[in-house]
Amino acid sequence: MNHGGYVQASAGGAQIILNYPSPEYTFERVSVLDVLSNKFPAELVRDRIVLIDSVAESRNDLFLTPYSSKIIGIPGVMSGVEIHANITSMIISSALGETNLIKSWPEYLEWLWIFFWSGVGASISWKWRYSGGCFQFYFKSIIGLVVATGGLIYINYYFFI
Repeated sequence: MNHGGYVQASAGGAQIILNYPSPEYTFERVSVLDVLSNKFPAELVRDRIVLIDSVAESRNDLFLTPYSSKIIGIPGVMSGVEIHANITSMIISSALGETNLIKSWPEYLEWLWIFFWSGVGASISWKWRYSGGCFQFYFKSIIGLVVATGGLIYINYYFFI
């Protein structure tokens, strides 16, 4: 496996990159007291996948996720059962054809991608340096730089989506 933090991990094909489809607290929760006293609608669990776990902070089952980051303040955490709910949601959505799993390129394509864009950057830098700096940098070169940068951003965005 060659995915980010899983480089050279022996996963046996059993691991996937989790694409969190929703932030924390988007799945319906029912407390144990409500279940024991039968104070919840039966439709809430009928024909559904139900995950049972405790979300108490004392259980130390809280994790940082991509939704944890905040510009200002302490990062939020997500309970383990919510992470499992996100995994379940992602697998079901993928199986139904609603979304695709996140995949990475083979290593040789990653190297080709890096070398190609390194060549583009080196060419632009070389042209800039030997054309007399930014004051002598031709309009066509600026257009080329904008097109190359925009192309890189668009292609990455397209592949990510």
